[in-house]
Amino acid sequence: MLVLGSGLSKAIGILSLPLIARIYTPAEFGGFSLYMALVLVLVPIFSLRYTHAIPLTESLESALSVLMLILVLNLCFMVLFLVLIVFGKLFDTSLNVFFFLLVLVGVFFVSLNEALNMFLVKLREYKPIALIQVQLSLVTESVKVFFGLFTAVNTGLIFGHIAGYGFALFRYKGYVNITLPSIILSLKFFNLKASFLRYKSFPVWRAPSQLMQVAAIQAPIILTSIHYADGLVGQVGLSITLLSLPFILIGQSISKLFYGEIANKHEIDNQELKKVVIRLAKKIVFFSVIIPLILVLFSEELFSFFLGDDWLIAAKITTILSFYIPMQLASSPFVEIFNFYGGQKIHFKLSLIRLIVVLFSFELGVVFFENIEQVIFMYSIGLLIFYMYLLANIIKVVDQGEIREK
Repeated sequence: MLVLGSGLSKAIGILSLPLIARIYTPAEFGGFSLYMALVLVLVPIFSLRYTHAIPLTESLESALSVLMLILVLNLCFMVLFLVLIVFGKLFDTSLNVFFFLLVLVGVFFVSLNEALNMFLVKLREYKPIALIQVQLSLVTESVKVFFGLFTAVNTGLIFGHIAGYGFALFRYKGYVNITLPSIILSLKFFNLKASFLRYKSFPVWRAPSQLMQVAAIQAPIILTSIHYADGLVGQVGLSITLLSLPFILIGQSISKLFYGEIANKHEIDNQELKKVVIRLAKKIVFFSVIIPLILVLFSEELFSFFLGDDWLIAAKITTILSFYIPMQLASSPFVEIFNFYGGQKIHFKLSLIRLIVVLFSFELGVVFFENIEQVIFMYSIGLLIFYMYLLANIIKVVDQGEIREK
């Protein structure tokens, strides 16, 4: 049910993209891309990834305590960032306060949605989760289209995102039956402190690791917004959105199947597992090469037909970025193997390396080239090298490591 709900929600977003690309300009999409990048980077900070601790709690009371801890953390960080925005405005009068306030609202809504989603997972209420995911996507895309067609507001894409997650919060409220006395009890300092300390590994390891992962993914959008105009930010943002689809549709499925297989085995032979990884990686590279090949030959025609002529720069950027897709699809599905060999520390190390590679390759391109396409080429080469390094490390760990006891 969860897979169906997730698939339908993603399908709604994909199917609405051709219409949205025609009613919003690249500059407007650039503002939205920057908004989404900042929201996704800040969410791990606001929740400190205690979200993932909710399903691990022993009781509903403990789960509720962690949920309230996340709420308190979000409110504290909201106040902190509001103060930073006020001080920022004092020193820079050109600061767009309204935009950053929208970012904070978006972060707050997304973070609480994640927490309530995990709370329903703890309750094993999978059907409501799937239903809310679809409804969220429908509301989000509908509001985007409405603002694009019937208003002159240039933040319609942002309003759509906030409206969707705000609606989802309202829907979660109907399924999460929490009484006022239980909330008051959970908000007691000692309960919050106990939850904070018991699951401290999440802010210590999981939060920094995920923050670096998200920052590495969103870095091109943030860096493009620093060096180039909003129109180019929109072109880059759309390209990255489109190129995330192969991994979402193919890579994640392979990852779940592979992880499910090795997780259910009582004994695993390292050398046999190594052969399986190498064999599957070769097949994935062989078949996924068709993605950059199609884009090299037909990207401009495809983008013009489906998205409109305003997005021809995005067609070129997408083609350049597609060079790393085969290696991404060949390596990323096997990352879950690290859960058997060292877990969070290995994820942290790889996340840090990826972030360094992304920042270095992009900024190196900015230093030596003026054209955004050349800069993106440097970034693409950097990611290609990283995914080759990732796959080599996966094979090395499987070959030399000892699987931890499950």
